Amino acid sequence: MYGYNNEVAMMAPIARAKARAYLKGDVLGNPSVITTAIVYMLPWVFGFTDTLPVQGSVKIMLPGLKEAAVFVVNGAPYAAVDLAIAQEALLACGFKQKKGNDVWVL
Repeated sequence: MYGYNNEVAMMAPIARAKARAYLKGDVLGNPSVITTAIVYMLPWVFGFTDTLPVQGSVKIMLPGLKEAAVFVVNGAPYAAVDLAIAQEALLACGFKQKKGNDVWVL
């Protein structure tokens, strides 16, 4: 999903929309590919919404930050796979999930 000369075409705006939905507290789904395309992507592409409430976002706390940030993975056929990749990547980098909440910390 990259454009000419490898610049990010659509994936960065999708990641921002997924993070926005996560931060708003939307219920994040794991829809099928066709449901993602029709129910989630079309309204977003046409500007009816600025969020994509599907899985793939996790809250992280980095040293030096005053508040948590959001780490987003997107591009897998199913959003639950994006979420699993995000969690596995954070574990591989030494992050741990705080007990009692959803924030990942170093």
